Amino acid sequence: LREVLREKVWKFSVDLRNIVPTWRAFKHPRPIISPGTIDPSGAGTVSFIYKHDLERPYVLFYEALYEAGIVRADSADGLTWTKSSDYVLKRDKSYDLNGIGDQSVLWDLLDGLYYMWYEGRGEDGVRRICLATSQDGIKWTKHGPVLGPWDVLEIIGARVAKKDDEYFMLIQARPKGTGRNQLYLSKSTDPKSFPIPKPVFLFSPQSPVCYFSLDDATLYWMNGYWLMLYAAHNRSDMERSLTIRAAVSYDAEVWVDVGEVVEASAGYRLVHEPCLGWTPEGYRLFFTHHHHSENKGYIWFAWMPLDMEKFVQPLIDVDSIAAGGEVHVDLDDVWQEAASLTVRVTYGAGASAGVRVYLLSSPDYNFANLDSENSTDAFTYFDPSFTAGG
Repeated sequence: LREVLREKVWKFSVDLRNIVPTWRAFKHPRPIISPGTIDPSGAGTVSFIYKHDLERPYVLFYEALYEAGIVRADSADGLTWTKSSDYVLKRDKSYDLNGIGDQSVLWDLLDGLYYMWYEGRGEDGVRRICLATSQDGIKWTKHGPVLGPWDVLEIIGARVAKKDDEYFMLIQARPKGTGRNQLYLSKSTDPKSFPIPKPVFLFSPQSPVCYFSLDDATLYWMNGYWLMLYAAHNRSDMERSLTIRAAVSYDAEVWVDVGEVVEASAGYRLVHEPCLGWTPEGYRLFFTHHHHSENKGYIWFAWMPLDMEKFVQPLIDVDSIAAGGEVHVDLDDVWQEAASLTVRVTYGAGASAGVRVYLLSSPDYNFANLDSENSTDAFTYFDPSFTAGG
């Protein structure tokens, strides 16, 4: 086992120099949602979805602390949010009658459904991971527990990500005989049933870091590697007792910590419940801040603009083309194989202008809306660095 772990960790030594700076680039943290009538104690776990076909495409689901319900909030710009008037998911079944929380929400492009895995605290006092689905993210159908207790003291919560046709569930649980939380991984092709999970390994090469437990771990497939964000308890500085850190992995089983992403701001003692979301403006990191004096959860976000040089590649320039004309692009040099495409240019009738064709490579399949033929059906991108002229 030691040799296997050593080989996997060694593989990261080549790639960390490129991965680490990326996830330390979040800027301008700011509060966006404060406690209110439906969530007087504030927010707990946060889940984010950007759905471009909605009038308000920014969608948050979050746990109302101590109220045992899930709130939905919508926004047109990601800054001003409207909360749902009632919980979109309530405790009303025997397996979640004593509490609902720690939700993880995905929207599946293939079947057009929202999936919400959540921790249900049953009337028998047992915590289980349960599932609910929805077509619109407002009316939900519960499917019951998908993962029950195994040989651990208790389940704390779970987050789910999808890679290809497989669901990866990262579970936080407390083993028997220890006060520290442990991470476990369960994989399944069926979102309604997960096998008994196995422990995962997290290494921290950052020797000055002194954390003794972790919370709120969530994972994301980044088209080449896994990213995990988690809240770390810092034993050496209880004033900053929780900060958000990042770790990376190739298989979601062995992880290497790559450093701190967000620390507590002035007046706040805890920063936790990280949630990463992609938007056309770049990646947004949502998290919960607990105020010193109130001990209430406020939702904040920081953002990282896309580095367009990584994703946009000019392919060909054409000095002049008539309206409705076509440009043929040879892609042999791009994919190192025989491939080509034809671009039809559309603008005012009778006009003539120069054209540049770009290749836009996606960091996330949600970058575009794909139809049944796997071609681009709708796409809108805003970037201030691009200008049109001539």
